[in-house]
Amino acid sequence: MTRTEVAKLMAYTKGLGQSMGPGPFPFIGSASACEPARRMRGFTITELIVVIVIVGILAVVALPRMFTRISFDALRFYDDAQAAVRYAQKLAIAGRCNSVQVQTTASSIQLSVLGAAGCAVTTNTAATIPGTSGGALAAPTGVTLTAATFSFDGNGRPSFASALTLAVAATGEPTRSFVIEQETGYVHPAP
Repeated sequence: MTRTEVAKLMAYTKGLGQSMGPGPFPFIGSASACEPARRMRGFTITELIVVIVIVGILAVVALPRMFTRISFDALRFYDDAQAAVRYAQKLAIAGRCNSVQVQTTASSIQLSVLGAAGCAVTTNTAATIPGTSGGALAAPTGVTLTAATFSFDGNGRPSFASALTLAVAATGEPTRSFVIEQETGYVHPAP
C-alpha cells in the first residue's frame, strides 16, 4: 500500500475506528490526548425528577378537575334552558293567537300552549321541547334552576313586568345566569 492509499483509507474511516475494533489501523478514531472529551447528550437525573414531579402535581390537581361530569352537565343544561325559553317564544309567535307558558322548577322546564277561544288550540296543551323525551327538559343530577312561571303572548312579549333572570347552579361550579328582557322577550346570558 502506498502512502496516498493509506491517507485515503484513514480519511475514509475517520470516526469509524471505535466500531471497527482491533484491526490493521487500531489508532484510527481513538481519542488522543490533545482532543477534548466528548460531552454526553441527554437529560440529567435532576431534570428528569423535576419533570416527573410537575407531571405528578398536574395529575393530582388538574386532571380530576378536567374530567368531572358535573361541569359538562351544568354547561349543557344552561345552554338547553336558554334554547327552551327561546323555543317557547318562537312557538308563541308562530301560533300568533295562543300564549305559551314556561314553567321552570329546580329540576325541569316544561312548556304549555295555553288554550283560548277562537284560536287553533282551545285547551291547554303540553308542548314538546325538541330533543327531549316526554316533552320536559330535566336537569341533570346536581344541577338546579331558578323556579319561575311566565308566558309569551302571540307577539313574543313575556308576561312579567321587568327583566327576569334565571340561574343554573351546580355543586362546585359557578352559577350561570341568563336574562329574558321584559319588552322583547330577548333571551341572552347575564352580564
